[in-house]
Amino acid sequence: MELFGETELQNTLLETCGAAGRRVFHSSDSRKQVRGAEGGYELVGDTLSRGYPDLTIGEGRDAGTAWAELKGPRGRLEGEQVKWLDDLPAHRAYVWRPEDLEEANNIILRGHPRGADGTLRACRSCWACSREEILKRVGVRRRRPAGPENRRGGRKGEERRGQ
Repeated sequence: MELFGETELQNTLLETCGAAGRRVFHSSDSRKQVRGAEGGYELVGDTLSRGYPDLTIGEGRDAGTAWAELKGPRGRLEGEQVKWLDDLPAHRAYVWRPEDLEEANNIILRGHPRGADGTLRACRSCWACSREEILKRVGVRRRRPAGPENRRGGRKGEERRGQ
């Protein structure tokens, strides 16, 4: 059953963050930044932040910060997103899809799941707990090499038109 897409998931989680009093940062595109230019502004590619998670959630001074990469029902991780998730602190990075909404809301409201004795419990959306399962469930998109043959209307299309 398809619940909803990445945008709806994001909006729902932003509402949860607001209701819980969490500070949250979302960049509409982590690959671009606005820089003042002569006579106006321009978008400049920021290759260092490519793949940065969709949400950065401040959970308070004692709890720290959480990062969440959001994916729609069929969305896949990019290679740069995997690198970011690998570099973030253990039990603070998550991959959330619409089917993870209940778990995501609980993490935003209460932090990472813990047992009765206070030890961290494994959860299905935590990168440190479930990295291999997430990779199987979500997958990683393979990038096609850049080049005219991989663009729409590239060499193959040109050959067809010439025949």
